[in-house]
Amino acid sequence: KLITLLLAVLSLSAYTQRRGVYTDLLLERLQFTDMQNTSLNAGMLEVGKLTKIHFKVANANPDNAVPAGTCRLKLTLGTNCFLVTNLQGTDAPLPDYFRWTQSTDPFNQIIISGELYRDLPAGFAADVEFTVMPSKAGQSIITGHMLITNHKNPKFILSDLKTDNNIITGEYTNLAPLT
Repeated sequence: KLITLLLAVLSLSAYTQRRGVYTDLLLERLQFTDMQNTSLNAGMLEVGKLTKIHFKVANANPDNAVPAGTCRLKLTLGTNCFLVTNLQGTDAPLPDYFRWTQSTDPFNQIIISGELYRDLPAGFAADVEFTVMPSKAGQSIITGHMLITNHKNPKFILSDLKTDNNIITGEYTNLAPLT
């Protein structure tokens, strides 16, 4: 009986161990456009004029999905613009994969966080778009990070095979309204 009990405990612990998954998460091509998707010069954004920021999110691995609960996308808007996109509404980007929240850091930068709540398929790629409002004249920077967190998945541990493509940055300058 003792041997049977020991084998049962070992089998259960082996069953509950997390399995490694290798993927290649990717962020790229941060761009600024007007509301008609015409490219804008990031060095000449206009205060008070709605602006879109676009970038690509992908799982470049053709074989493995990114398991839900293993990563977050974090986008910091800098100090000179605020978010207009409703993160809980139909305007939220990739609502089938990410749940979005907004917060502010001690420097008054808007932080958008997206938690992956559904597996991101192998070979997936999509453009993400947020609408922002340049709020005051001056320079700042937008940064985006795809963070491997392994925070909410009891079955898998995600590893990224290529971490140098998980970050995007874009400097911008807001000018006083051009009346």
